[in-house]
Amino acid sequence: MAALTLNLIVAAAAGLPASAQGQDAAPSEYQMKAAFLYNFAKYVDWPVSVLPEHAPLVIGVFGEDPFGGALDEILRNKVISGHPLIAKHLTLLREVTNCQVLFISSSEKKHWPEILKALRGHSVLTVSENWDQFTQAGGMIYFFTEERRVCFDINDEAARKANLSISSKLIQLRRKPSA
Repeated sequence: MAALTLNLIVAAAAGLPASAQGQDAAPSEYQMKAAFLYNFAKYVDWPVSVLPEHAPLVIGVFGEDPFGGALDEILRNKVISGHPLIAKHLTLLREVTNCQVLFISSSEKKHWPEILKALRGHSVLTVSENWDQFTQAGGMIYFFTEERRVCFDINDEAARKANLSISSKLIQLRRKPSA
């Protein structure tokens, strides 16, 4: 029940159609994940040196883009704390530090050690999916699906090491994947 409520809240906050009764078309998995990325950015604080006042807050997608335009649509005309949101599609390892939120596509799982090395010393919130060891391997937010609902787990320690502060409100909503 909590996951359904959370999904509906995220969908509503991002302006997606959502209906507990199934009357409207439910958002797709990647529309939901795009909405979560948008909402994650609301509950994370970056150092001012990384995100100066009024600078764009960039959500990058590294590797194959599973969102099919949903992320661009969700972020269109959105602003968080004076920061306009921008989606960037990244293809080169050297680009992973050019964003504040980095969604690492499943296609890049095998490159995680190099990505982690490139991010060392940078305040970038890392998010991935379909890789149940992501948070144990130093990733910060892991998407998973349980009972056809999008859920997430958080490695707050990894975020703190990157000088990021994740709100306790967001941390309270995390779920551990079922074993």
